[in-house]
Amino acid sequence: MTELALAARGRSLPGMAARSLRLLALLTGVLALALVSAAPARTVTHRIGPIQMGSYGTAYKTSFDLPHPKVKHSLRYMHARVVDAKGRFVPQEQVMLHHVTFVNRGRVDGEKSQFYCENGYKERFYGTGEEDQSLILPEGYGYRVRGDDRWHASWMLMNHHPRRRKVFIEYTMRYVTGWADTPVTPFWLGVEPCKRDPIFQVPGGGEAGSTFTKQIDWTPPVDGRIVAVGTHLHGGAKAMRITDPACGDRTLAESIPEYGMPDDPIYGVLPQIHEPSPRFTSYPVTATGIPIRRGQTYRVSALYDNELPHARVMGIMHAYVAPPTAKVPNCAPLPTDVETAHWDKPYRTEIPKVQIPLAVRGPDGHAQPVDTLPGPFYRPPGDAVVRLRNLRFNHRKVALRRGASILWRFDDPFLHDVTSASGPSAIGTQPLEDGAVWRQRFNRPGTYSLYCTLHPLDMQQIVEVSP
Repeated sequence: MTELALAARGRSLPGMAARSLRLLALLTGVLALALVSAAPARTVTHRIGPIQMGSYGTAYKTSFDLPHPKVKHSLRYMHARVVDAKGRFVPQEQVMLHHVTFVNRGRVDGEKSQFYCENGYKERFYGTGEEDQSLILPEGYGYRVRGDDRWHASWMLMNHHPRRRKVFIEYTMRYVTGWADTPVTPFWLGVEPCKRDPIFQVPGGGEAGSTFTKQIDWTPPVDGRIVAVGTHLHGGAKAMRITDPACGDRTLAESIPEYGMPDDPIYGVLPQIHEPSPRFTSYPVTATGIPIRRGQTYRVSALYDNELPHARVMGIMHAYVAPPTAKVPNCAPLPTDVETAHWDKPYRTEIPKVQIPLAVRGPDGHAQPVDTLPGPFYRPPGDAVVRLRNLRFNHRKVALRRGASILWRFDDPFLHDVTSASGPSAIGTQPLEDGAVWRQRFNRPGTYSLYCTLHPLDMQQIVEVSP
């Protein structure tokens, strides 16, 4: 029985999100146009873990040798979520799945290549996080996997509670044995590629309604058809899209962030790892496919609100590309069968304006917001040097003149970052350790509240910049 038939009968596959069922039901007309594999579909669920989460702790790791079906198969659907030891779903406001990215390294190094960065001999074939997306392909399409392919996943979780937690990342796959399905190749399209942490900063300071755009050019190595697009965006995002500059800059694929309503518990979380992200990003699917041409340059753009600063944001698209059915002409017609999945709960597309306070651990062990930090200001005559050592900033409060800089030295043998919770502009360093340094010049006067997103209750700093 296909996923579509199960959805029509109101039954849920193990681990399948309700939005996946909604999309599958929505695609009835689309799937009728697709090839249907005669092989029976199978479902399997595996776990990463157990993952021990400390009080308000952050956990991050790359897990290797992940299990998957040990037969040649076509992967049609995948979904990852956080569960407890009994398999019960753990919501974001308790333990946040900031991200998990599943990677196929093939049977031997060099067998897989995603054409992403110079040494990209691997395929990122599925990712999700706060946007809680599934990998869904039209019926008759699949991501080809060999039984001895090597999988790993890089992930990050954050415990939003004072008590310790033991959780798992559960991932469910729906597949058919053999390779009768039309194959898709996943292309990981990030607007800030090849960094350890693919973040960028939105400076803010623009007029109400203004937009900051971060973009890259993508030149596909093959002709093909985009049949599905997944997206990862952070708070403040307006949209992400693929456009075709050679054909009037027309939009080929677009994803719109869908934010929780004002009473969504995610806005009451303390401490925040960063500005709350969309609860979902719209997910377009087409069995006909969006035509792309080998060697032609397309533009991938992440659009963010620029009225306010937004720190440590991302813009990543996962385009699933099938082979062409015929020669792809220039400016080929776009498909008419594109259907789009949306969040299955009430949502808003206007961007919430969120204030992120600094937080410390109170006497009762619970996180509590603070407006300032203890101690006097360090007032260097010019630029400042601040060391991050033993889970603290050696200068917690710094006063600078406009145009001066801080050089942060990351002296601990484990990772820290420096991120702005609030301030006149956005700041976000790469995660650094072992004596690495990062310099930031402060050109906008005002008060900057800074913290380490990996240790938000232990490491805070306030920087006052005078005119």
